[in-house]
Amino acid sequence: MACIKAQNATDPVTVTMKVETVSIEEFFKRVSEMKLREETEKPEERFEAPDMEEVIKHLSDMQPEEGGEKPGRNIEILSVDEIFRRMAMQTEPEKTEETVPEVKVLGKMPHGVVEDPGLPEDLKQYDAKAQRREWDASTLDYKDEQMINTTLPMRFSPTGELLGLPPNVAEDGQSECYISGYLKRKIALTSGIGSPLPRVEVKTYRIAEVPGKGAGMLADRDITAGELILAERPLLVVPSNAKLMRAPPPNADQYTKAQVVRMMQQDTEKVYELAVERMEPEQREAFGNLKNSHENDGSGPILGRVRTNGFGFDQMRDFPRGGKPGANYCIICDDLSRLNHSCRPNTDRYWDMASFSVQLRAARNIKKDEEITAHYCIITDSFAERQATLEPYDFRCVCPSCLSPKTSDARREKLRTLLNANAFSTWSATDFELPKTTQVKPLLDGVSMSEAEGLESTFQHGFLLFLLMKTYAARGDVVNMRVYARRYSVWRLACRGTVVDEDEVENGFGLVTAAEILQKMRGKLPAGGDKKKRKPKAKSKA
Repeated sequence: MACIKAQNATDPVTVTMKVETVSIEEFFKRVSEMKLREETEKPEERFEAPDMEEVIKHLSDMQPEEGGEKPGRNIEILSVDEIFRRMAMQTEPEKTEETVPEVKVLGKMPHGVVEDPGLPEDLKQYDAKAQRREWDASTLDYKDEQMINTTLPMRFSPTGELLGLPPNVAEDGQSECYISGYLKRKIALTSGIGSPLPRVEVKTYRIAEVPGKGAGMLADRDITAGELILAERPLLVVPSNAKLMRAPPPNADQYTKAQVVRMMQQDTEKVYELAVERMEPEQREAFGNLKNSHENDGSGPILGRVRTNGFGFDQMRDFPRGGKPGANYCIICDDLSRLNHSCRPNTDRYWDMASFSVQLRAARNIKKDEEITAHYCIITDSFAERQATLEPYDFRCVCPSCLSPKTSDARREKLRTLLNANAFSTWSATDFELPKTTQVKPLLDGVSMSEAEGLESTFQHGFLLFLLMKTYAARGDVVNMRVYARRYSVWRLACRGTVVDEDEVENGFGLVTAAEILQKMRGKLPAGGDKKKRKPKAKSKA
């Protein structure tokens, strides 16, 4: 499965491509050779196809991140040469060549109604139970690449000794995970892991039928921007990539690309099945009640639900390799899976590692009985790009922006131009240097356009609020500086869960001193600016 791409991803780096074409027969030959090496050198590991879609989201610690999109729709099966390039990177991390092979995609993971390519009758199902061994849950002594079934969160000492269950497990629950040894250590050694889930005093939502959409989430009361709607631990955490686990069949040279994809689907289903079987009965029932939009494309019932409902977050990644982010994971929740898509979502979500939960907050004020929505695509994209991304979800978005695409695209293009003119791509949320330009009208127009398009949950919207706060400080306008400091703090809370102290807001994140100095200086200047006073004309003699 592919997981969310950042809304403000940086421009792609240009690299020199080196193409190598590998046949299916050669593919299985190399897999076989690798398995032989693994059995000799690392018997507990096995080949796994790498991440199907990379997510590049490098942001500063203070810069809020876009939560995870529904990850299951843009799955791509990597080309054979890319698979082996990445495998080589894992075994040769010091390699510094400037050229990389071209990524030749075999094709996106199928969706819709797909004809069964047919596999030989003598091809046996992958026996995941026979191939997998039970790992000791009381230890963190795993190799980074080892894939393990485990129940989380659990508490460990800084030296790796098991301390037991978090005290609130009965109320908050646990998650079944199929993850790497690296990620389990990263989770287990997180400060405060297993912290209680934050809860709202008065319930904010209900799950109900939404006309034309099926089940959805509706507001039970008015919800204020930045307010917590729901914090929920996952039912399931699994890799966001298809896996080829079985040994190469003897007639591998006769397999088509479609048949290789089908084998990956079947193997992945069997591996995920082990994690689902470990669930408590009520969790397993909840997972089985989730929507499956992939009943006719070769995905099994578990893989189909993962593809339909999974989210991805940067914090839940494996270790980086070859200068690229580590493989991502799909996080499948219960109630959060009922969120329907809108290109103008009124919420944002983020991952909180300490409580091991996905947290959902209001990106703008939500009225009672209004549908609570999320985004499954990059909502700053054009109408055509968004519809293409959403096509595999088996629905067509009918939000106001999609119903008026010409108007919407024109507004978004103006907004994009404004952002580029103000160096949005290099934004750092720790840069509090006052801007040289103090014009606020273009920025105010940008905020209005962003709100008209329902983009309050995006980095772009937060950037404009941040820049307006600094610009008003540069103008010596303390009142409006504080207005936008407060709006920016609400945005940070909604999109990152970062609570900003009221004193910090009043202080304009440290800008108030400079703003007050400029205010005093400008108060002493004559109207019209820093111009020299003219000497009065001498009176003419009578």
